[in-house]
Amino acid sequence: MGGKTKKPISAMEKQQKLREMKEKRAKEKEREERREKKITSPLLPLEVAKQLENELNNMKCITPHALATRFGLKIGVAKSVLRELEQRGILNCVAKGSRISIYTPVSLTSS
Repeated sequence: MGGKTKKPISAMEKQQKLREMKEKRAKEKEREERREKKITSPLLPLEVAKQLENELNNMKCITPHALATRFGLKIGVAKSVLRELEQRGILNCVAKGSRISIYTPVSLTSS
């Protein structure tokens, strides 16, 4: 006559924790799928290098952050690429601080 009794609080807590863990795992999988792979190698692929050369002349000022976000590079790789382009004479360093360097294409600085 009594009917169904409630589960103990400890059992309900365990079920709640299991549900939360499953949701957390599902969210982590979604984040991993959304995350873009960034280029971490100091050597750029040819397609990115060609794109980079075409886009540099269109940009007024070039920072490592701008380069990294536009081409999907890591900041350290972007810094090394900019230094290399400066040594080649394609870019000119306008301002340099302890953390950031600002570059412009040589064609803009010479005009």
